[in-house]
Amino acid sequence: MSERAPTVEDQVFKALADPTRRQILDRLRVEPATTGQVASGFELSRFGVMKHLKILHEAGLLVVEARGRERWHSVNPLPIRSIYHRWMRPFEEQASDQLLRLRTFVEERAVGNQKEEAETMSRDETNRTKQDLGVIHLQVEVEIRATPEAVWTALTDDIGRWWHPAFYTGGKVGDMRLESILGGRMVEEWGEGEGLVWGVVNGLERGRRLEVVNDTSRAWGGPSRGHFSWTLEDAGEGTVVRFEQSQFGVVSEQTASSLDSGWSFLFERCLKPWIEEGQDPATVPYEEECQR
Repeated sequence: MSERAPTVEDQVFKALADPTRRQILDRLRVEPATTGQVASGFELSRFGVMKHLKILHEAGLLVVEARGRERWHSVNPLPIRSIYHRWMRPFEEQASDQLLRLRTFVEERAVGNQKEEAETMSRDETNRTKQDLGVIHLQVEVEIRATPEAVWTALTDDIGRWWHPAFYTGGKVGDMRLESILGGRMVEEWGEGEGLVWGVVNGLERGRRLEVVNDTSRAWGGPSRGHFSWTLEDAGEGTVVRFEQSQFGVVSEQTASSLDSGWSFLFERCLKPWIEEGQDPATVPYEEECQR
């Protein structure tokens, strides 16, 4: 019997099995870093650290970007997220049933304390807002089996065709449009002149890179101001889409996790299958943890 070729999942598990590589991911999870900056935090030789970085990159756990003579490394969460959905999510659903029963029991015994709890929640909300002021940065990378031209058209002219119904903020499916010109809008239209502007295009290199500035209201985790972009790179048999977002203002860990989950879901579960297989995004099950 011929030996089975290692899968992407095999590579991820192998990469995560080494404690040094896990420490490297912990370091890069805080912020992107150059090879030299990563190596300075370990007693290993620079060559030894480079070997670990190569294994992590081959497993898809790192995004590597060349900037002049430097190579910058940042974490790509998609492979770990895929493992989570396969191996952890079923167990969490069982635990959720138990927690739901526990919550019902506790709520039935806590009716008399509702007023005190409301006052406490109000104070906690005030403190939380003060503590949540900060900056977040996230990066998602996905490879799509299509030419850069086809991917660019999908991301701009056809954005409304793969945008998932659950990501329309108006409570009903509208029309998502992106005007790929400087000063153009990324806008969600609900009809009768109503809608929501997601952002304004402030950087454009047609066919390769598009940048958007945006403002987020309190209803969607803000108020905050941010910037996001996607860059396309020809990968021979496909195209690598690199999405980056930075947000500052009222931003919490929950906001960062929600943004990361949401964009990962849109690019990995909607855009990629729509381009490669013609899959209707409305048929893709919506993951609760992606709700923003």
